[in-house]
Amino acid sequence: QTKAQLSHYRYAILLQDEIRKERHELRNNYFYIQTLLAEKKYDALDAYMQDVIGSKLSSIGEVQTGNTLMDYILNEKIREARKKKLKLCTEILIPANLKLSEDSLCTILLNLLDNAIEASLGEDNPDIRVFIRCTQGYLTIRVKNRISFDVLAENPALASTKENKSQHGFGIKIIQNTVREQNGILNFDSEGGYFSATVMLPCKFS
Repeated sequence: QTKAQLSHYRYAILLQDEIRKERHELRNNYFYIQTLLAEKKYDALDAYMQDVIGSKLSSIGEVQTGNTLMDYILNEKIREARKKKLKLCTEILIPANLKLSEDSLCTILLNLLDNAIEASLGEDNPDIRVFIRCTQGYLTIRVKNRISFDVLAENPALASTKENKSQHGFGIKIIQNTVREQNGILNFDSEGGYFSATVMLPCKFS
């Protein structure tokens, strides 16, 4: 219970920081637009609206599932992937009244996405796909990332390949432990040029 509360507080703080940043940037945008209007620099204003404001609006709330925490994590990871020039697509269909441990959801989703992003950094044509849906009393999360070799054939235990192994490779273990705690199902497969991690968690509806 304490762990879950700390997780909620942590993400509440992150959300508040994000809102403060957005407000500060919005004020700056507003004053700059006022300046361009006052100086009658309409061409500059048009370019600013299209390049800066347009791109900003297109990235706000790209994923809206109805679950605040899930939306925040997914949108943050989409922005992170794009900054690293990685393609990340989502296909999500879940009910708004989904009941599930947010702490477990946060832990699993973050580690799955972090693993996929890290694994995609060395790929020539990176592609990450996220599927989330509810079927037959389970929330199913599947994260796929393109691979240039059969990961499971060469590393069936999915052990860390980094030099300092004692400080890395915890992501998979954390996912495994969290899924086990929630009486869920975890499966890894490698086919069709993609590595896939699939998690199924029992869920209820209010």
